[in-house]
Amino acid sequence: MKIKSLLGTLALSLGLLASPAAAEKFVVGFQPYDTISYQAIVNAELGLWKKYTPAGTEIEFQPALQGTVVANNMLANKAQVGYMSVMPATILCSKPKQAEIKMVATLGMSKGTRCSLVVVRKDAPEFKSNEEVARWLDGKIIAAPKGSASDQYLRRFFEKYNVKPGEYLNQSIEVIATNFRIGKIDAASLWEPTLSRIATDVGEGTARIVADGSACDNPDLGILNMRADFVKNHRDVAKGYLRAELEAQRYMLDPANWEN
Repeated sequence: MKIKSLLGTLALSLGLLASPAAAEKFVVGFQPYDTISYQAIVNAELGLWKKYTPAGTEIEFQPALQGTVVANNMLANKAQVGYMSVMPATILCSKPKQAEIKMVATLGMSKGTRCSLVVVRKDAPEFKSNEEVARWLDGKIIAAPKGSASDQYLRRFFEKYNVKPGEYLNQSIEVIATNFRIGKIDAASLWEPTLSRIATDVGEGTARIVADGSACDNPDLGILNMRADFVKNHRDVAKGYLRAELEAQRYMLDPANWEN
């Protein structure tokens, strides 16, 4: 009986040793309609990260329509890597008591045509200058998702042109779209996919773009963030992900892949 028991224990031990190690799983948060994170979709679809991260690594790409959602998930350790604009990234990295987050790469820049936009209701006047836009905005009901790059842009626009809104509301991009349709707001700043859906250029025409980042020297910048504990404890994964990010960007820049 003792011999059988010893053999059974030995077999169990050997079985445990032979079983594969539990896979390490990490979450990457990104905005699927934002040009600064298109490469995350390429990375996910092509599985580029698998080439550069250790065997057994698992990565889930988790979409969100706002950078602040990604930021909150990173603070709660529900995501270890996140794509967002500079405003939510700056706020995110200024909360070390909740979690230490690092900006590890810049992703792309525009002259202020992603999130730095003033959008007005469809029956607003035709403006000849940014100053005319600003004077019309005085006393109006204006909205933006607070803490976003659009919020940062509007505040800079207000300061430069001395705009005094009647109300400045904190609303999501979906609520802004609805309020333009029913006439509850006069102006806003927001981004894709809602921007194209409501704007006169290609969408339903309930709103019109009248100014961009050039009005107050406010370019758009994308930032890739990582939790500091993720970088420290899983350095090979962090480095490998950055290499995959670079390959995904190069893939998008290659004209041969533009119709893929």
